[in-house]
Amino acid sequence: MRDVLDGHVRLLLAWTTAINLTAIRDPAGVARLHVLDSLVAVSLLAPRGATGILDLGSGGGFPGLPLAAVLAPARTLLVDSIAKKVVFLRTVVEATGLEGRVAAEAVRAEALARDPRDRERWPVVTARAVTSLAELVEIGLPLVAPGGVLVAWKRSPMEAELAAAAPTLAALRAGNVTVRHPGPRGAPAGRRPTPRPHRRAVPARPCRASPASPVNSGPVAGPCCATLPGMRVAVLSDIHANLPALDAVLAAMPSVDEVWQLGDVVGYGPEPDDVVARLREIGALGVRGNHDAAALGGPEIESFNVDARNAMLWTRATINDETRAWLGALPERLVRAGFTLVHGSPRDPIWEYVTSTPVARAGIAAMETAGGLHGHTHIPIAYLEDDGRLETMSPGSGGQPRDGIPAASWLILDTEAGSATWQRTAYDVAGVQREMSRFSLPERLVARLAYGL
Repeated sequence: MRDVLDGHVRLLLAWTTAINLTAIRDPAGVARLHVLDSLVAVSLLAPRGATGILDLGSGGGFPGLPLAAVLAPARTLLVDSIAKKVVFLRTVVEATGLEGRVAAEAVRAEALARDPRDRERWPVVTARAVTSLAELVEIGLPLVAPGGVLVAWKRSPMEAELAAAAPTLAALRAGNVTVRHPGPRGAPAGRRPTPRPHRRAVPARPCRASPASPVNSGPVAGPCCATLPGMRVAVLSDIHANLPALDAVLAAMPSVDEVWQLGDVVGYGPEPDDVVARLREIGALGVRGNHDAAALGGPEIESFNVDARNAMLWTRATINDETRAWLGALPERLVRAGFTLVHGSPRDPIWEYVTSTPVARAGIAAMETAGGLHGHTHIPIAYLEDDGRLETMSPGSGGQPRDGIPAASWLILDTEAGSATWQRTAYDVAGVQREMSRFSLPERLVARLAYGL
């Protein structure tokens, strides 16, 4: 069993540079955040004597391969809609000697649910960070055999997820629904992030990120720290369909518990579908921005300037149904681990720009959490209380920085260390510009990337 797990991790790290199977690049991080996270289901499934496992959206092989190695069911099927990931999965199966018990197929989960060979045939169906619980229940539950179980790994607040899924659970006559909290991946059992007591706003002062160089800058000036035990989070915003920038950030990213995005995933840039697919692959959590809303046909486009409007018209005509569904499922506001996540500001989550102390103070007063994260301005900045405590901050823009530095701007929250560190990561700006020109996107949008403006 250990040889199978070790072989899986080695192949994952060898392949991920080519097809981006995970944002984690060290074996210990993969073991803690992927393998152990997958194996939290063993205590639930082992007593059932599971004879077959269907793993939906298997991606890099989690949780399906670790569960197959430990539980040794007679049959495990790993499915993913992306063919190159299935090639990877088959390589792992062959290299680790799991042939005959484990197979991988390139197929969409929706197609399986309509296939009588799979419908109501699987004792266990698993899925880890692939979609909302409501959609997962609709797709996955019909595949579960009578008396079987659907196991989903979810990171969003479960009360809201369960409420949204309740009508589908009732319609499909689901049995008992159990929620288990193993704690953050890699954390001791029972240890969970807890929000600090809410503090009403006092006059805040801005603390602007001042990187020494465009690549891998140090911490923001001043004590911009959150006090939230047990989590390390990468925070991105305003990626704007810039896939090379996103991939460069993911390659530079250390081991993290979660990735949060603060909206404007699409708009301006040339690869909206690929950026959304990448964020789905890594299980990013986040919120909707004004460009995301406009891409779905919303009236936000009426307030865009000519270049932004023309780019958005192209985006609307380009994005596929999966991208639309993913963008449409994004909330305007998300409370996560003691932080309020918004695109604009806490009091106007779509449109308001946090560009001054009075606006920041008003937003802080509107929050029900101790800390806030916002995007929209494309500027890395933090607003602190007079005693230096953090109130709200922006990671800057991953795909279209506007602080005079072309490199992608993003943020690492290390809550055990009590730090917030802004990062700058260089990427192939010229390559993105060529793609934008190829699609005849506005010339001024193309040119500004080189100047970080």
